[in-house]
Amino acid sequence: VRGWWSLMADVINTIQPSFSAGEISPQLYARIDLAKYSVGLALMRNFFVDYRGGASTRPGTEFTGQARDSEGAVRLLPFQFNNLQTYALEFSDFAMRVIMDGGYVLEDPKTITGITNADPGVVTSVAHGFVDDDWGFIEDVEGMEEVNNQTFIVANATANTFELTDLNGDNVDTTAFGVYGSGGTASRVFTVVSPYAEADLALVKFTQSADVMTLVHPDYSPYDLTRTAHTS
Repeated sequence: VRGWWSLMADVINTIQPSFSAGEISPQLYARIDLAKYSVGLALMRNFFVDYRGGASTRPGTEFTGQARDSEGAVRLLPFQFNNLQTYALEFSDFAMRVIMDGGYVLEDPKTITGITNADPGVVTSVAHGFVDDDWGFIEDVEGMEEVNNQTFIVANATANTFELTDLNGDNVDTTAFGVYGSGGTASRVFTVVSPYAEADLALVKFTQSADVMTLVHPDYSPYDLTRTAHTS
């Protein structure tokens, strides 16, 4: 019987039509004589209280990739044209990248025709157009699956080959990886030159009208950022 009553005590439901008091102090847990007691909570995590008393969940965050300059200042600005065309603009030291649908926007893919088992691994892609320090993304390789869905930094690029380094600048040792079979593409992470130094990003103000975002800063001329495509 004692167990039954204990169980019932754990599942008693109560109606609380408002959360307008938010979290209350532990010192008020026994103050049922106060009006705020009936509209307060002992713990409210990841919720926002509406001024009308309702509560809504806080939007979460998701890791989409490493910033171009993780050791410096980085600022994200929202760019929204409509419900289907929304971006986060990553501003770093004199550079800007675009995030969309949970990942960085990529340029047109280049076909891979070979990857060596070496330290560092060397990728063959005819007329790839990459230059040293470009960030790229590899996918759909058969045989050497370890390189798939990985972001890398280009090193020692020639007209048709480049070496793989990781995002810390260390060589990617593919010696123990599977043997390259066929297929695969490498796509450059879309990056454009920005006028702003990292030290000045905090004071950048912006407003948007349709596909044009106007950016201003006390020490810079005003700029218009115009979008015509995901990579333009």
